[in-house]
Amino acid sequence: MSNKGLRKCAGCEKFFDFTSDGWFADRGEYIDKPICQECWHNDDPDIATIVEYDGDKNEISLGNYTLMGDTDNISLAVEDLANSIKWVKSDGWRGHYTGDTPKGYVRVVDAWFSLDGIHGDSEGLIDRLEYSLSAGDYPPFPVIVASLRTSNCMSRGLDVYVQDKDQLLKWMGDK
Repeated sequence: MSNKGLRKCAGCEKFFDFTSDGWFADRGEYIDKPICQECWHNDDPDIATIVEYDGDKNEISLGNYTLMGDTDNISLAVEDLANSIKWVKSDGWRGHYTGDTPKGYVRVVDAWFSLDGIHGDSEGLIDRLEYSLSAGDYPPFPVIVASLRTSNCMSRGLDVYVQDKDQLLKWMGDK
């Protein structure tokens, strides 16, 4: 079989007709590489969900090859975070996704949650932030919340990034 005019999918490595059946990956290690229709449509947008609050709410989800959601309205900080997310192995079959803190931001929460609650948030920022956000009270400054998949189907990582922690605490009524 001749592969002339066909492209090799970066995901499954099958050859396919790119002109009628393909896309370029828009994130991760596959960025700008050809992806076949099957891989594109089967991409799991569950690697991470990133929500940015800044007087409004913008949400994107990440797959291996795709960014889904309101990608036209995300900030450069969210784009940088999304592009930095990678798998970290803890042993042969377990691990978690993590990303780099966006430039100009600080990570104020590096936690995870499971069926028995939130772990690693000693200041209780998540509960207080969630109370305001679920009521539709969005901060008038950038807050980025990232929910990241782990190998345990009953837990997810949870990171919160802000430019100024004191500003967040004041907005939540701490100062």
